[in-house]
Amino acid sequence: MLKKRVLLTVLLVLALSCAFAGNSRIDVKASPYSFQYVKGDKNYSSTYGFGFEAGYRYNIVKGLTVGGDVKYSNYKYSELSDRYNVLSFLANAGWTQQLGDLWTLTAEFGLGVQRRSVGSRSIAAFGMNLYTGAGFAVSKNVSVTCGADFGLAFQKNFKDLSVDVMLGTAIKL
Repeated sequence: MLKKRVLLTVLLVLALSCAFAGNSRIDVKASPYSFQYVKGDKNYSSTYGFGFEAGYRYNIVKGLTVGGDVKYSNYKYSELSDRYNVLSFLANAGWTQQLGDLWTLTAEFGLGVQRRSVGSRSIAAFGMNLYTGAGFAVSKNVSVTCGADFGLAFQKNFKDLSVDVMLGTAIKL
């Protein structure tokens, strides 16, 4: 019990130090359209999908960032009566390049675990994401962003490929 408290205290001190250091940001994104392709014994393509994502980034040095994301995706398949739901927890590293005063370009790579469910069936899977996008500063601390999130996940006997159109906002802390 004491180890858990000490670990929690250390993590909170690190998180608060990062949050108030002025080198961090929160990203909130929505995906109005997503596509997923499941490859296995039989192949499936989604007809529609959408999702949401929230994440934290810490700028290590000159645009190099580390952070984490929580992402929810929901896909509709004509072959399934239930929706295909994916809840992802990803750690990521990325690079943000400043272009002048207003524009940024970002590339990020994430790894983590996913909870995938259809109806009452649920499994855990390993997932990877690659995000590429651009941002436009609307104020000193707020930018609007757009980009694409490319995903690859591995399940037993299946590989899932996904593409999400991402629209969002980045808020510097």
